[in-house]
Amino acid sequence: MKTKRKNSSLLVADDDGVVRKLIQYHFDQAGLYCDIFENGSDLLDACSDETQTCLLDLDMPGLNGLECLKRIKANHPSVEIIILTNVNQAAEAIEAVRSGAFDYITKPFDPNSLIRVIKKAMLLSRKQKENVDLKNCLTESKTSLKLLGNSKAMRQIETISARIAPSENAVLLTGDSGTGKTLLARVLHSQSGRSNGPFVSVSCPSLPSELLESEMFGHEKGAFSGANQRRIGRAELANGG
Repeated sequence: MKTKRKNSSLLVADDDGVVRKLIQYHFDQAGLYCDIFENGSDLLDACSDETQTCLLDLDMPGLNGLECLKRIKANHPSVEIIILTNVNQAAEAIEAVRSGAFDYITKPFDPNSLIRVIKKAMLLSRKQKENVDLKNCLTESKTSLKLLGNSKAMRQIETISARIAPSENAVLLTGDSGTGKTLLARVLHSQSGRSNGPFVSVSCPSLPSELLESEMFGHEKGAFSGANQRRIGRAELANGG
C-alpha cells in the first residue's frame, strides 16, 4: 500500500503504518507533499531525477534503509536522504552518514525538527541539481577547478589547491557566504589521498559556541539541557575522509 501524490519530489518509506500516517499528517500541515511507501523497494522504483529528498526507515523488511540509500546515491547522487533510526542504532547511523545520508533522525522524533531537516535537505538538493553539469565535471576530473573561473585570482586558487590537496596539511577556507567554500572543499577532497573517504560539511555560523561544539564533536544524552539523545559529531563522521 502506498499513498501517492502527483509529481512529488519527496519520498518516504516506513513499514510502520502508524508512523506513515503520522508523517503524512505533519507533512501535509507543513505543505510538504510526498509519496509514502511501506517498503524500500517501492520507493526505489519511484525514485527519479525529479526526486529531491527521501526519508527512509533504517529497519524495513526486504530492502532496508541503508541498502536503499546506497542504491539511490549510486543512481541519483543529488537526492538527499534522511534516515530514521532507533536510539540504539548509533553505529548504523554513522554508516548511513558515511554512505551519503544528509542526516539521521532518532525515533520517536519531534515533527517540527524532522520538517526543518527535510526542508534543508530539499533546498540542498535543488542547489545541487542547478549545478549538476558542474558537479558531473567535478566527479569526472580532478582538475575541474578551472570551471570555476578564468580570472587571475581563480588561476591562483587552482594552482594552490593542486599543490596542497595531495598533502596531509589542514586547510582553512574563509570567505563570505555563497562564495564557494564548500565547493572548493569538495574539490580539495576529490584531489586528496582521502577522496574515497567521507566528505562531511557543516554550515552553522549563527549557532552559539556550545551548540557549535556539540555539532562538531557530538555529545552524550543528558550532557546539557535539551540533549535528549546521543549525537555523533561531524568530526567523527568525517573520520578517514
